[in-house]
Amino acid sequence: MGGNTHEQGEADTMRALVVYRTTHGSARTIAEHIAAGLARRMPVDLADVTNAPSCTAGVDLLVVGTDPGHHDDLHHWLNTLHKGPGPVRAATFDTRADTNPSAARTVEHHLRSTGFHLTEPTRSFHLRRPGGPLRSGETDRARRWAEHLAAGLPALTR
Repeated sequence: MGGNTHEQGEADTMRALVVYRTTHGSARTIAEHIAAGLARRMPVDLADVTNAPSCTAGVDLLVVGTDPGHHDDLHHWLNTLHKGPGPVRAATFDTRADTNPSAARTVEHHLRSTGFHLTEPTRSFHLRRPGGPLRSGETDRARRWAEHLAAGLPALTR
């Protein structure tokens, strides 16, 4: 899945952008399921951080996720990201084994400090082992979480 997806009519006024950084593929898998869940309510663009837009103009919900590790490209993108006019809500996620700390906490902090409104704390999706595959049911959790995020957004008009 990539690019723009949306299951309802284009009359909706809200738009989402899901950006991810992955080393082992787990964050990409979760990002794809988040995009699918959001697409039930609004148009969604899905991008790897290396192809992500540098401005959130026209975006109502920004979701950013990563897997464990130090990702210079994600930090570079965050440091050059320009928040568009108007309110932009944001949410963060990570994929991790139980032994790993949350990799998205710094992303959450950065977004909050640059004017994004975080809708809720970072959501973690769990791996069976470090660098390993996602635990069973995590992709369904990601889709349900995305539907929850979309349902909780206030109606916005441009």
